[in-house]
Amino acid sequence: MRKFTATESLECQEELIRFWSSDVGREFWRGWYQRREADNYPLQSTKGSSDERVNREIAVLMTADTYFISAEMTMLALHAARTMPDQNVIKTDLPSPAGFMVFEVPLVFPDIRGVPCSLAAMSWMCAHLNLEDGKEVFKTGVPAISITEYSDWFDERDEYLNSLRAGDDLKNFTFPTRLVLLSETCLMIGQPPMDIKRVAEKRGCSEDIVHENAIIAERFPIALWALLNQRLPTVTDVAPERHARKRLARAQSVLATKRIRVVTLRLPENRRVEISAPQHVEWSHRWIVSGHWRNAWYPSLNEHRLQWIWPYQKGPEDKPLVVKQTVRQLVR
Repeated sequence: MRKFTATESLECQEELIRFWSSDVGREFWRGWYQRREADNYPLQSTKGSSDERVNREIAVLMTADTYFISAEMTMLALHAARTMPDQNVIKTDLPSPAGFMVFEVPLVFPDIRGVPCSLAAMSWMCAHLNLEDGKEVFKTGVPAISITEYSDWFDERDEYLNSLRAGDDLKNFTFPTRLVLLSETCLMIGQPPMDIKRVAEKRGCSEDIVHENAIIAERFPIALWALLNQRLPTVTDVAPERHARKRLARAQSVLATKRIRVVTLRLPENRRVEISAPQHVEWSHRWIVSGHWRNAWYPSLNEHRLQWIWPYQKGPEDKPLVVKQTVRQLVR
């Protein structure tokens, strides 16, 4: 599995703009929408409007702030998401109105069939959406946050993509972009999160699998946005590498002058706890202790919002950070 770099996050954004603007890209999205409709998956626009949906995605990618999330920051956000209480999402939760975010190391999680998939990137924007579940429109003009998730075509941990590559139709095929459309999520503003039991019954799968999907699709982005808004990470604006800047300029890309927001894990000095261990003990990693959520009052919003109370780390600074978590075994 090859990690992403900050420059690649901007290059992927530009690749997707070109791909979705092409006839091949539009046809791909149209087929993807038809397949999801046939399988009775929720869609973010009314029946037959995949062209409107891909136009919206192009608009997002052309205007979105670009974020590159370090592996350690991704792990911390996932750790926080697993213990995050329910909270209605609001517009001010977003670090920017439109964003495109690439993870240095993609997350791997099971889809509702229990097949491991990778989450390598996501885009978001606020919109008033028409939502349909299967073939029935159940919400019209809903203020919501529209999220599009992407997988990494080269991530061999993604069993769904592995099965596609092994098939006769895609054997020896290289996808036009490194990022491949995975799914879409709608977070309705001011509304509670998904009903795990209802979704499990409708999709005919276990509640554990739906719960794991909800962590990645809903809680993970909300937790990551909350951490960004608290300014606990270090966020640095950087320019892409010189070769990428020159290529984007030659192509007259709308992203030619864009900078990248690199998000890394900051260690608060006043919360840092050093360990003193006997000489014969060689710690293999760093670990996180006692991070938790608190319902804090925000005077500017005149309401309570969840706030992540920063944990402290233990372990040698030159060792990797390891966030341990409970692993659910999914057996079909």
